[in-house]
Amino acid sequence: NEGIIQFAFGCPNLEILNLENCINISNLGIQEIARKCHNLTFINLSGCIKITDLAIIELFLVSKKLNTLILKDCKITDELFKFINNSSIKVIDLSGCD
Repeated sequence: NEGIIQFAFGCPNLEILNLENCINISNLGIQEIARKCHNLTFINLSGCIKITDLAIIELFLVSKKLNTLILKDCKITDELFKFINNSSIKVIDLSGCD
């Protein structure tokens, strides 16, 4: 997570981020991305097994430009769906999610 946190501080104008299968990234790293990278429009978290609804909900609440979210094979709960309708998300991939 330390690397992704430093990355977030250094790349505040980041728009596209692909972290597919980064199995060591946890909520803390994604929450810092959400807080620091306000221009994020696309994020792929497929296979990031340590990510939970907590980080995804923070992305929904903070990343107002985020329109594409890829969560293939992630462990999410129904709680997440309460936030999708009030977000800027236009494309979401939940294939393979429990």
